[in-house]
Amino acid sequence: MSFDPDRTTVLPPVGYPITEEIPAVPPRGGGGRGSSGPSGPLFLKLVGGLLAVGLVAIATLLVYNSQRPNNGASTAPNVVENPTPVFAPSVNPAPTVTELEDGNPGFWQVVGVPDGLNIRSGPGVDNDIVGSLSVGDRHVFGTGERATVNGATWTQITFGANDVTGWVSSQFLATDTPPDPNAPEPTVTPATGQSTSIVCFRSQRAPSGTARLQFTNRTQISGLIRTIDGQTVIDQNVAGTLANGQAQVTLTNAASNEVIRQNWVFSPASVDLGTGTMLSVVDCSTVAGQLP
Repeated sequence: MSFDPDRTTVLPPVGYPITEEIPAVPPRGGGGRGSSGPSGPLFLKLVGGLLAVGLVAIATLLVYNSQRPNNGASTAPNVVENPTPVFAPSVNPAPTVTELEDGNPGFWQVVGVPDGLNIRSGPGVDNDIVGSLSVGDRHVFGTGERATVNGATWTQITFGANDVTGWVSSQFLATDTPPDPNAPEPTVTPATGQSTSIVCFRSQRAPSGTARLQFTNRTQISGLIRTIDGQTVIDQNVAGTLANGQAQVTLTNAASNEVIRQNWVFSPASVDLGTGTMLSVVDCSTVAGQLP
């Protein structure tokens, strides 16, 4: 349908804040039905007004949506930049104690620990030291009760005049025979004060060597070593200091007073004299007749 300017009417008021009314379109003088379209200025005003109405509507809708609470949307969590790390306090795991099937009560001998064997109030090194035994102590009574702590086996024993119970590491025990009723009690040293233990050694090959050493407070060494090489017998007095399994010793020839200094290295079952000679721990009763 072609545009008819004679039938144009004023647009009714609308509910938007338009600051300029759209004027009525006056009849075009001299125009006929063959006119091709609206005049330029009037048409542009009409289009501009409609655009203004649309923009105001869009702006109103956007403002309304931004102020409306969105109950269905999930709230994004607060993100903390560079959070401070929280470290759990380190806890030392408690030792794992496993009770073993009780064995038969019996007697034990202390071996392989030159510094003496600690007696503890319970199985494991975390328990208090209540006494100690010396290497070579025999006829130590075991109750038959055993336990493992972190893979190490412990044996319950009785010691002292009142048969107090305590625990010792099983790796330093060897089976023994019942005691002679006339034999002295094993040497038990209190946990405090001076401790003394006697350890005997013997070489397994020539030249023959035999030693009886006394350890005082696990640091001071004294005693005698006898070396037999063919028909030659040499007795030497030993004095030295032990620390971390190593000892600086002075050997004094009992006959000539010649002094020799050596470094010895101790292990639980032997001592290396540093001269190619290795002495093994033995029961002192087996070498009693070989030393003066």
